[in-house]
Amino acid sequence: MTSKEIRNGATMIILNKNNQILILKRDKNDKYSPSLWCVPGGRVEKESFEECIKKEVKEETNLEIKELNFFKSYFRDEGNFYYQPVYFYGKTVGEIKLNYEHEEYKWISKEELDNYKFAFGQDKILKEFFKTINLI
Repeated sequence: MTSKEIRNGATMIILNKNNQILILKRDKNDKYSPSLWCVPGGRVEKESFEECIKKEVKEETNLEIKELNFFKSYFRDEGNFYYQPVYFYGKTVGEIKLNYEHEEYKWISKEELDNYKFAFGQDKILKEFFKTINLI
């Protein structure tokens, strides 16, 4: 039996004061999931999960994280490797400025989740988030 490499990622569910989440539309020329929606995140390189998500949120949205909480982690079989994303949630400050990876952003409520096609099965994670986390 051959062992598969485990690749780590960090992802963040960003909330605003109305408990809406920030979603990003991937660029139409994206090689993995063109024109699908997602939350900010990326692959962990030579850094901690927390350092990675701070870097990715800043690069993708220009926002600074002011509150960071752990939500969940799981393994996904990608065929040649396993991918382990760690999901965080919290709040940010700053003005959104998207980088080249995304072409649009929206703040949406849990009732609007089904109106969007998400990359990487994130719609399931987001639905679980809204069921699990007691938002005030």
